[in-house]
Amino acid sequence: MNNYTREALAKQNGQKLKFRGTISQFGTKRNWKTGAPEPTVMLVNVENSSGKLVTDHLWFNLTKKLDVLRLKEGDRVQFYGIIKQYVKGYEKDQIDYKISYPSKIVKIRSEKKEE
Repeated sequence: MNNYTREALAKQNGQKLKFRGTISQFGTKRNWKTGAPEPTVMLVNVENSSGKLVTDHLWFNLTKKLDVLRLKEGDRVQFYGIIKQYVKGYEKDQIDYKISYPSKIVKIRSEKKEE
């Protein structure tokens, strides 16, 4: 992860803004409380509404709002989200920024052809 790409997010911490990104892959993570697997989705080349890259990748939980869109790798989505600061790293000693609470999610195009 290139840290320079998240500087744009740091400058707008706490704001709700419009973003676009491309679905790259699907995965799972363990629920921190129950240990149960939860589906996730990774977006790449996440841009703000001006088309400026704000991060090279971003993971979201695959919520019902996302799942109903039947997204595939290569699909482009547009959404609103709130920029949040969080602590990361094994020692929990690094500050980073993420986009939380995605809403008004829409598929704007598919970059991969249907087979």
